[in-house]
Amino acid sequence: GADIQACSGSSVLLQPSVVLGDPVTMSWQWELGDGTLSDSVGSVTHDYAQAGTYQVSVVVTDTSGSCSDTLFFQVEVIGPAQAMLGPDTVLCPGSTVILEVDPNATAIGWNDGSAASSLAVSDPGTYWVSLELGGCATSDTVVVDQGTLPSVVASTDTTLCGSGVVQFTATGSAGDVFTWSDGTQGTTLVTSTPGTYTVTATSACGEALDDVVLRVSTPYQHPAVVHTCPERAIEWELPVGSTEIGWSNGETSPNVDLEVGSYTYHFVDARSEER
Repeated sequence: GADIQACSGSSVLLQPSVVLGDPVTMSWQWELGDGTLSDSVGSVTHDYAQAGTYQVSVVVTDTSGSCSDTLFFQVEVIGPAQAMLGPDTVLCPGSTVILEVDPNATAIGWNDGSAASSLAVSDPGTYWVSLELGGCATSDTVVVDQGTLPSVVASTDTTLCGSGVVQFTATGSAGDVFTWSDGTQGTTLVTSTPGTYTVTATSACGEALDDVVLRVSTPYQHPAVVHTCPERAIEWELPVGSTEIGWSNGETSPNVDLEVGSYTYHFVDARSEER
């Protein structure tokens, strides 16, 4: 095993346990295992930048240079202990956030005084923990923000008459991200294509949806005069696909012969729009 164990970030003292003679009168040449050299007399203190195992040697030579000795020993630097509370998080309404550390940790201390390996959080705020892991002390802090449930209300259903475009809008909670079913991002959708559009509001606490319908209506044309001749009735024709037909003279057919006079009519066209 290692002769010396140390925690990352701490200074390591390297010192032979027994030295014969006066150390001050000797020459010391240290190789600290990470490329660092030193001529410190008797001992040396060093900070290792990374965790790992380092082979250290020191050559001690007397003043005459005729006598020397070399000592080898191993230094194991343990990586920094990680409390691992994770990134800042969000507390959603009616929920609880569980903060956890390594169950092998010892000397655990949360800011509320508890000492378990986990902490149930039901209020927003800043939370910290200190602990020891593998003999090394560490600490961590996490911020728990108050989240909100998403909400969304889309504009009302609309009928587009003839050509042009319609702009739908969506409103919701602050911070929500809005996505429409056609892939459009944001609170506004501009379209001329009929159909049902779903807008989804997303937050850290979930999703909310609402629908809006666009209908497109072509300009209405009055019944066509099929033909007219002197001294005979006029033939009128309603659009193909018309249903629920009613003329003021009692006729219910889409094609009628009308004498000279004033008439009213009612029907539902092929787009289910009442006329």
